[in-house]
Amino acid sequence: MIYTSIITVVANVSLIFRPEVIRLGETLSLICTVAGVDTLNGGLIRQWTKGPELICYNGHPINPNKYTELLKNGNQFELQINNVTESDLRCKYQCRYSFDTQTKGIEISKHNFEYLPPNDTKALMQTNESDGSITIHLHLKKVYPMPNCTVAIEGLRIPFDIVKHHRHDIYYEVYMVYQANNSINCNDNLEVTCQLIDNHPIPVDKEVMCQVKDELMTYTIIWICLSICLSLAVATFLLFCKLRNVHGNEEVHL
Repeated sequence: MIYTSIITVVANVSLIFRPEVIRLGETLSLICTVAGVDTLNGGLIRQWTKGPELICYNGHPINPNKYTELLKNGNQFELQINNVTESDLRCKYQCRYSFDTQTKGIEISKHNFEYLPPNDTKALMQTNESDGSITIHLHLKKVYPMPNCTVAIEGLRIPFDIVKHHRHDIYYEVYMVYQANNSINCNDNLEVTCQLIDNHPIPVDKEVMCQVKDELMTYTIIWICLSICLSLAVATFLLFCKLRNVHGNEEVHL
């Protein structure tokens, strides 16, 4: 996906920024529009800078893996910033055509930038052994903007509680929990979703919860079996004692 910001080169020109959603790892595109001409003159200078750093001159990027310049139809030329990283944001870019220049800062906000959680992020379900209640833990190590996360149980969507969060430069680190009752089973289809600008599903790890439940079930079965065996042993012992007493009484009468 390519996000576009318009830079217009003309005297007394205004800059227009389109609030497209920017994500790390994707491509950001800056388009320079030259007013007053129908087509670009290949003999004039085209130049892109990032702050004081020259990054592209007449279609030749300093780092071809990072930057690509494209000539658009008519009076536009475009700079593509590939594999966007944190260092590409919150800085000023300048395009130049002949002697005309224009500068635009790439600023981020909750309306135009998403820092997606790492791919290995999972919601972890755990069982409280004392009362059988279920807790779902969610740790988002890097995320922006502040997420609104929910869990869907039997069609009902319930929000997580934010336990704590920290701001680190352009992202948040967030800890969330959802405290449920013991009506959730291992086979239940739970859906965890976090809303940033768009909605993003988060996988649910039930392994710990199901393992604990399996262990509890095993212990319960063992306890029931032991109780039955003990009851049978006690009943057998009492029956033996009763029969022995009856036999003893018969011998006394004889």
